Amino acid sequence: MTDTTAHYPGLQRAHLVHTDAYEETLLKALETHHRAGTMMVTGAPGLGKSFTCRAVMTEVTRSTRSQSVWVQLGRNPSSKEVLTQLLQALGVSAQRNEPAWELAVTLGGILAENPRFVWVDEAQYLRAEAFTTLRTIHDRPDAGWALALIGTSDLTRKLGKDQPELLSRVGRHVSFTPFED
Repeated sequence: MTDTTAHYPGLQRAHLVHTDAYEETLLKALETHHRAGTMMVTGAPGLGKSFTCRAVMTEVTRSTRSQSVWVQLGRNPSSKEVLTQLLQALGVSAQRNEPAWELAVTLGGILAENPRFVWVDEAQYLRAEAFTTLRTIHDRPDAGWALALIGTSDLTRKLGKDQPELLSRVGRHVSFTPFED
């Protein structure tokens, strides 16, 4: 199964259609990677955000020769859950009894080692504390990694209300809309 068909088990040898949304997401992802910035991809459920972002992640990884990390979170994950999943995606196992601040220090150090792109799917479900943790790690002086937050349009509203500091750092935004006939 390829990255682009992982969202649809049983779909074999599918070919990605390079839509305007794909092209815009790819361009903005490459810019975000180059600047080690933050981007957001939003839109209603079912518009292909995750599918497109996985394909873009594959292309950015190939063209920049850097590592990308994808995490898809459940509803209302704590900071510690987010940190643990990101560490696991990087091949590091976190001990259950480690405090979140130690996990954050470990994750920040690993992410600072090489240029990377971290993709967080279903980001609208993050708690305010998890957004703060991601922002704090991303704000480290040695942080040379890019961050993509993917979610419904609720993500923009939630960041505006709960995390204006992180929203102000979003340098690129792609808004998915339905195809029109």
